[in-house]
Amino acid sequence: VKDETYLTFVYNANGLLEEVTEHEEGSEQVQLEVKYDNEGNPTEILKYFDEVIENKWIVDPNTGVYNGQDVVVAEAGIYSIAKLEYNYTMKNFFGNTLSGLMPELYGFNFNNALKRACASNTVIAGSIEYKDFNDGGYPETMEFIGSAEDESYAGQIKVSYLKIEE
Repeated sequence: VKDETYLTFVYNANGLLEEVTEHEEGSEQVQLEVKYDNEGNPTEILKYFDEVIENKWIVDPNTGVYNGQDVVVAEAGIYSIAKLEYNYTMKNFFGNTLSGLMPELYGFNFNNALKRACASNTVIAGSIEYKDFNDGGYPETMEFIGSAEDESYAGQIKVSYLKIEE
């Protein structure tokens, strides 16, 4: 027996999650959509947000009196939360640790090396350039630039690898 509220999940032919829909008392609302490239990397993640209402103090032009009014700041709907670009000449060197950079990426697999990422409708963004490849084809230098809520940053990471014996 189904509960009155439940979720359904839609996967593509490659087994990748494309959509999550919430069903509640006869209605349904898409909560999450994911778009992928031909390599199976997520390129855009969209999420449902409820309507945002804020109480604004507005001056009545006739009386000069301040009136508190509820104003719709954002309509309810599904909005992009992350966009991603990849370097298709390289495999993913980070594994699933990319979610540490952007929590929106938690649980996704990446086949290629991340090139650019941005949290949609924010100033949060970054890009990575890979350099100084070793004999195994792994980059030993990664240069990055990015921005966050209240700062920008640029840097270089030197990477060394340990070979795990099986």
